Amino acid sequence: MLTYNNLTECHLNIAVNYRGFSSVDLHLDLIFSLSNLHQKFIRSLSVICYGLDMNGESQKIFIETSISAYWKMGLICCPALNNENVIFNRHGLRHIFWKRNARRTINDQIRRFKLLPYAKDIILSSTEFTKYHQEPFQSILGGKVVQFWTFTKKLNAKTIHIIIRQLGHGQKHFFSIMD
Repeated sequence: MLTYNNLTECHLNIAVNYRGFSSVDLHLDLIFSLSNLHQKFIRSLSVICYGLDMNGESQKIFIETSISAYWKMGLICCPALNNENVIFNRHGLRHIFWKRNARRTINDQIRRFKLLPYAKDIILSSTEFTKYHQEPFQSILGGKVVQFWTFTKKLNAKTIHIIIRQLGHGQKHFFSIMD
């Protein structure tokens, strides 16, 4: 009988076996698009498939630890958005690794993960956003509006920008962080 644990082990083994292939990026994209699977299952897969072509063991450990910390952020109440919750979900994590359909460099991924600990404080302490825009989204949402809010905070000679996104009338979620 195939249980949840067996299914997870099976898919983790498949993910590990992909390490030798150059098409790992396609596998990573698949992981982030498996929205019908249990969130824990997606998290387990994403931890092992973040960037299988990395050079340094320290980079690998840093990114793995950062992914784990990302999932622990969960929901954060945002005063600037009428105290609505902002969720840290697969969309934001995918955006750390990808920009549209292009894979970000390892250095860019690491830079964004290093900024991530500031995200919670910026979202919690912001009473207003610095920029808002919306645009039509013609893909799977069927022409609904996508909204973006940008929060900016200067910390230790760095200006950090966080983008919160909402697809249609869905939940607001963390989308990006940059300096």
